[in-house]
Amino acid sequence: GYHFGVTPIPLLDRGRGIRNPRDFDATLTIMTGVKGVYDDVTSPDGFVHYAYQSREGGDNVKLRRALDQRVPLVYFEGVRPGVFVAHYPAYV
Repeated sequence: GYHFGVTPIPLLDRGRGIRNPRDFDATLTIMTGVKGVYDDVTSPDGFVHYAYQSREGGDNVKLRRALDQRVPLVYFEGVRPGVFVAHYPAYV
């Protein structure tokens, strides 16, 4: 997690793989795990292809805002169960 002053800001949402804090305009972090629950893949050129939700709304709103506003986010890459490597800045 992270603290902004006295306010704690969790960086991961392990259940969803995307962190959209209520007070933020855009997505803060995305993550991929090693279990392969979603269709996230890393291509040979090193780009991560994150499995975008197929429906409109929900998490997509803030992730789309990160794209439109070119806001950097943190990408947590799962390298083994419970262990992540942070990549910053990452762009949608």
